This record gives sequence, structure tokens and C-alpha cells, in this order.
Amino acid sequence: MKKTVFVIFVLLAVVCLLTDIWAEGTPIKIGNSDLAPGGYVHLRYSYTEEDTAKDTPDTMENIRAHLFLDGKIAQDVTGRVEYDFYNNTLLDARFTLSHIPYTDWAITVGQFKIPFSFAAEVAWTPLQETIRSPLIYEPLTPTPLATFSDRELGIMAQGLMLDKKASYTIAVFNGNGINTTDDSDLKDRMFQLRMLPWKDDSSSPLKPMEFGAAWITGYESDPNPLKIGVNQRERYTYSIKYELSKILITYEYFAQTLDVTGTDNINSKCWYLQLTTNQTIDFFGKNQVIRPVACYQYFDPDNNVNNDEVRMTTFGFNWQMNRSVRFMLNYNDIREDIKNMDKETLIQMEVKF
Repeated sequence: MKKTVFVIFVLLAVVCLLTDIWAEGTPIKIGNSDLAPGGYVHLRYSYTEEDTAKDTPDTMENIRAHLFLDGKIAQDVTGRVEYDFYNNTLLDARFTLSHIPYTDWAITVGQFKIPFSFAAEVAWTPLQETIRSPLIYEPLTPTPLATFSDRELGIMAQGLMLDKKASYTIAVFNGNGINTTDDSDLKDRMFQLRMLPWKDDSSSPLKPMEFGAAWITGYESDPNPLKIGVNQRERYTYSIKYELSKILITYEYFAQTLDVTGTDNINSKCWYLQLTTNQTIDFFGKNQVIRPVACYQYFDPDNNVNNDEVRMTTFGFNWQMNRSVRFMLNYNDIREDIKNMDKETLIQMEVKF
């Protein structure tokens, strides 16, 4: 099995190297619009070694097959439509209006990625450095109520302040995840702030340091008091990103409180620390980029449950073979409630076009 998978990946890599000519899509012009088509495919092989009686089978599967149109729709209006054909899911359907009279806002309406955290903005896209996202964004974590959605249907206003050293976001979302209607009259409200305090100080070693914080509050329950559901939800996060020479350090902390009918409040928390660096190699006379990555994260999905914490250490690298092909290798040491330990190896091929 392992030999077969290796041969398949080698053949796939050879084929993918030929996709370099597909890297730039031809713009589609309709009237004054200027929309660029594109997409990407994620193929993954996973192998897990458990220290318990359970047996997780080796898998090779197509995880994503995304196609999108992105760009200018009209004067001061941009838009994006993205669809995952493998999972049969509409991901993005939004437009953004800039240059609003009497403000510096850009207004986005539709379904789109929530800028709640750095991780949410790149989750499961070609910008993500690790194959798996932070555990609080993973859909199969032990307590589903504890997980976050990276996309929602809503309306968002974004602007700049403090001499463009800070950006802010004010938004209202349904709060129930993508492609769903809301089940209450009260929506999720979000405020987010990002700052580069030393942005204009070229002599300061802190110039590239970016701080972020965000807060969301909302409701997502059936108003019938006889049903067990979430009456109120509150989330917050704070982030630090710092790039020193070729090393990028990212730290984010997440916390959530769920007011649940019929039981104690559920408090969840998660944090991760990630380091990546750029290395250039000469491969058959062509410079290529290798990005080693290391990440440690901790996730407690429910404070009412003892020994349900998950700790995951990731080591790996990303090999940008050309402008449209990336090879990713991650080794995950996953420790659940201190006792159980899984060793997970993930190999992912990404093809952009």
C-alpha cells in the first residue's frame, strides 16, 4: 500500500510540474467587469500510528477541488464566487463596495471568510502553512459546539485609523456556519482590530510586529425553553505576528463561552504557536522555495469534562515546486487527555491553476 501511494505521488508530482503554464488565468470581461478565474485542488495521503486498539486506516483522497471567479465587477465594486466541487459546497458569494461617500469604509455583503483570526483567513487555502488548521477550527473535534466556522453569511464594514497603522472591522453574521439560515432573531456581532504600531519606524526592529484582537457575541438557539440549546455565545481572540528576517512567528489565543440550556456553561479555549522560515534551494538549475514549519497547539473543548484536552505538535515543510504546485509534508504528534497518543503523517499535493 505504502509503495503504491509513493509511486502515485511521484507520478502526480511529474504531471503537476507541467501545470506551471496554467498559473495565470485569462481574465473574463463582461461589460466593465474584469474577473479572473482560478482554483486549486488538494490531494492528501494520511497515515496514523495509534497506541490504542483503534485502527485508523491509511487514506488517499481528494480533500478539495475549488474553482472561483474573483476581481472587478464594476467601478468601485469587486466580488468573488468560490465553489468546492469535491464537497459540493458553495464557499464564497460576496461583493465589496469601496469608496463609500463620507467614510473610508469598504462594505462587504454575502458569504465570505470571517477575519476573526489570522488562522481563519487562510484556513484550507493555498496560504495555509500547515495541512491541518488549529483544532478549534477542525470540524471533527471532540465537542462540535466548541468549533468555529471560518465562513458566514453577513455584512461587514472595514476601515483604517491611526494614520493607517490600524484597521478595524465591524460585522453582523448569521452565526450558524455556511449555507444555512439563522434560527434566531439575534445575530452574531463582531468587532476586530489589527495594529502595526511601528509600521512607519524603519529603524525599529519591531516594525513588522502586528497585533490583533477580535470579539464576537451572538445567539444560535431555538427560543423554545424546553429544548436544550445554546442561548448565548461569546468568543474572543488575540494574536501576534512577527517576521524577523526570514522567520515568521505567529501566536493566537481563542476562547469561547456557551450559555447552554439545562447544563453549566461550556468554556472552550485553544492556542497555538507557529514558526515558519524561508529557504531557497537550487533544484536542477532552478531556484525553489522550501518553508519548514513547526507548530504547537493546545485545545480544551469543554471545561466541564476532565482529561479531554488535546495537544498537537507539528513538524513539516512546504515545497513550492513552481508557481502552481506545492508539496506539503506534516508529522503530527497528537496527545489526547495525556494518555492516548497518535502519530500522524500527512502528505498533501496542492495544484493551483
